[in-house]
Amino acid sequence: MAPRPDLLHPLAKEWLDQLPHPLGTDPDIHAVIHCYMREEERKRTRIEEVRAQFSPLTATELGLPWWEKLLRLTVAPAGWTVEQRRDAVVASIRRLRVRMTGLDQEGAITRLIGPGWTYEEHDPAVPTSPPPGVVRFYLPTLPAGDLYERYERMIRGVIETHLDIETQFEGGFVLDEDLLDEGLLG
Repeated sequence: MAPRPDLLHPLAKEWLDQLPHPLGTDPDIHAVIHCYMREEERKRTRIEEVRAQFSPLTATELGLPWWEKLLRLTVAPAGWTVEQRRDAVVASIRRLRVRMTGLDQEGAITRLIGPGWTYEEHDPAVPTSPPPGVVRFYLPTLPAGDLYERYERMIRGVIETHLDIETQFEGGFVLDEDLLDEGLLG
């Protein structure tokens, strides 16, 4: 039984318009072309899905593991969205450039861990500043967790190898990690 003409797939309508009149009005031909065009649409969708994996900006769960393995990143880190994983891949690719400027490094770190972090370099006029050749990062997460270690690894991947880094907790309380939402305050 042929589908109703108003329910035909749009691609099937295009094909039927190109057929000679006796074939274009045959209900069996309508049904066959309708089925073929639905498969053609599925094929085109799959082709576009695969094509999207060749760019880290459009890669999905299908292609991101390949990019992460290629760049020696953690594959599918727990709790990360696809967008965060894409940002990590793009930041790693940008790191491969011959030399990143300080602004490039700041931008890459912000893309990786988000806002709320700061850093401090050696300043001879400030006795509490880090020693020469060391950059101290203040992170917005508690040091006792997996996220803190992941941030530290990502920063080490962005910062030039001749510099040493220190990481510290910025201070204050961290929402959803200090258990303030557990009803302890009454």
